[in-house]
Amino acid sequence: MKSKLNIENVKVIDNRVEVSYSCIGDIANYLTNDTFFVEYDCKVINVPLSVLAIPFLANVLPIVWASDTIVYCEEIDREFLTSMAIVKKSFQKMYPSLKMRGEIKPNQIVNNEAHYKNADLAAMFFSGGVDSLAAYIQKKHKKPVLLTVWGADIKFDNELGWRPVIDEIQQFANSVNTKVSTIKSNFKEILNYSNLSISFKEHVGGHWWPQVQHGLALIGLSAPYTYEKEISNLYFAATHNPSIVIPFGSHPEIDSNIKWGSKRYITIHQGYELTRYEKIALIGDYIKSGNGDLKLRVCWQSSDGKNCSVCEKCSRTILSMIVNGISPENHGFKIIDYQALQSIKDKIENHSYVTDHNMHYYKDIQSRVATNSEALPKFSYGFFSWFEKANFILINRKKERLENWYSFKGKIKNTINKVINLN
Repeated sequence: MKSKLNIENVKVIDNRVEVSYSCIGDIANYLTNDTFFVEYDCKVINVPLSVLAIPFLANVLPIVWASDTIVYCEEIDREFLTSMAIVKKSFQKMYPSLKMRGEIKPNQIVNNEAHYKNADLAAMFFSGGVDSLAAYIQKKHKKPVLLTVWGADIKFDNELGWRPVIDEIQQFANSVNTKVSTIKSNFKEILNYSNLSISFKEHVGGHWWPQVQHGLALIGLSAPYTYEKEISNLYFAATHNPSIVIPFGSHPEIDSNIKWGSKRYITIHQGYELTRYEKIALIGDYIKSGNGDLKLRVCWQSSDGKNCSVCEKCSRTILSMIVNGISPENHGFKIIDYQALQSIKDKIENHSYVTDHNMHYYKDIQSRVATNSEALPKFSYGFFSWFEKANFILINRKKERLENWYSFKGKIKNTINKVINLN
């Protein structure tokens, strides 16, 4: 029997949308049954039901497809329904062993084309990180509204962690004379990531959030807002570039095919032509051109909204900034000195900072050291002399051999313990 997901009610109270739903079959293993909500800083009471359902659907549809589930809903926007057939095929191409069979069965398909009269209003997802800052610099002439999501990396109920994030983004928006709009949601809390990992990790090569969910889910959250404001150009910053062929949940074949409301509306996967290092170089030029107060926020590990300055992502960002002649401590990071770089060296050599999935970032930085050597501060000479010659493939193999050895030792120990207990 096919799994079923029924959208029972979509309730709107001023700026808040709540979706209640019920599940039967396999799909119930992956959703928590918590009521989904999303809040905006504008009223959305005039947005039609066919659009109000999009944030929830965008969050769960890949699970629906992968678990062969039928979704029943009252109304669905025509453009969104058509675009999801294309996105579904993109995911199937990306993950061929993950059979995408589920489907949406609405009672009514609604054409919302007539609502859109403006053709050049723009918005952009913005976190203050490398990708979104580079995307903004590329499209600053469009004066996009900056959309920031509370509930993505900072939990929706973490007020203390969120406050410094939104303050920094607001400060940046003020400096460039544009607006900020916050989208708050529990969209990550309604998914059971543990069960998703158990069922699908082998198929997608990693965790559900980065490998599948995040592009479609984040973009979909903005549907009621963009409809209400008649936004026709929505920019979503690229993470990767064409040289990276690793399957990923944000890709031009996914993001740029997401539509709703009108054929005038487009989602743009922005900055795909640039490597991460090239984005930091672009940001460096922006800083040097008179934006010396700019702060970056890149950290995954910190819950206080600030960069921890020691995690893997912070570390490789710091290295790119130094090679570009930018002092990290002036732009959102702790003071970086000789000891800090030695700590990064130790983590690269001995603590799994370089993996098959992120090695391309380190190789890209490595290839730029020689041509940017004049920009390096003296305290970094020793580190970059080592870094420029480091063999990341061998470092990674050494790590894998150690992991295999410890795994083997653990299995032998468990076997011995079982024999002892039997006797």
